[in-house]
Amino acid sequence: MPGMIANALVPIFFGLSLGYFSGRCGIVDNKNVVGLNTFLLSYALPAALFLSTAQTPRQMLAYHGKLFGILALSMILMFALALVIELKLFKFTLADSAAVTLSVALPNWVAVGLPLFIGLYGPQSTAPVAVAIVCGNIVAAPMSLLLLEAGGVQSRSAGVLRRFGVGIWRTLTKPVVLGPILGVGFSLTGYALPSVLVRSLGFFSQTAAGVALFVTGLVLSRESVSLGINVSGGLVLKLIIQPLLTLVLATVLKYPAQVVRDAVLLMACPSGFLGVLFGVAYNARSLEAGSLLLLSSTLSALTLSLVILLLPFIR
Repeated sequence: MPGMIANALVPIFFGLSLGYFSGRCGIVDNKNVVGLNTFLLSYALPAALFLSTAQTPRQMLAYHGKLFGILALSMILMFALALVIELKLFKFTLADSAAVTLSVALPNWVAVGLPLFIGLYGPQSTAPVAVAIVCGNIVAAPMSLLLLEAGGVQSRSAGVLRRFGVGIWRTLTKPVVLGPILGVGFSLTGYALPSVLVRSLGFFSQTAAGVALFVTGLVLSRESVSLGINVSGGLVLKLIIQPLLTLVLATVLKYPAQVVRDAVLLMACPSGFLGVLFGVAYNARSLEAGSLLLLSSTLSALTLSLVILLLPFIR
């Protein structure tokens, strides 16, 4: 078991550290990561997710539907809980609350979930991560976008609804979302992918995990840290409460053990960086979101190790 944990986690934190120190030392510009991020989200990751889902047997799609459902329910409940805390306890504005809440509710499946599943189960096991990424882009990201739009001082109700609709459309048409959706469609046909297509996309897909880790490390290297009550509470919600909530929900719904294990492992991943990016884009609170991103990524070395140790006991 220690060897399995090391194989899964050491490459992740090596990649994060490489990006972090490259940014901190000025070896790579950590202020402008647009080019790397575009390559990752428009080419490498969509190729990896398409291949993963397209090569998934049709009979496994029902399993993935259950996984999608439990991930969506867990994110919605955690989003609602964190939002109430930010609004009522800390008296944040709606827009500021949205940036922090998204960091609590949406895990970093792109940079951590993908290499984590590869390290634990092998390169052909990333279909659950593809399901999770689509779920996050369809469920959590639009909810945060709606709050950010509604919290803008210049917003009007009609404008909010229109921009929310445009935001959802843009989300659903992004390559990182279209890749696994098209892969599911191809899987339903029952045909095998042409070998030349598998090899061609494979060149890009093999770089996805490494580039995702490096880019996340670069983003972390430019973030400030504020460890107040708000951030500390967010860390507890993200790294402890959310995996436990997912475990309880999936157990109560009597889902298969492997669905429960995958869901808990996915929800144990640290905070994603959309909260930071949305906060910057909408001039909303990003210090707390950045702190959650940096600290949860660091502490997840311990929490993910614990989760991996406990996975065999989930029956």
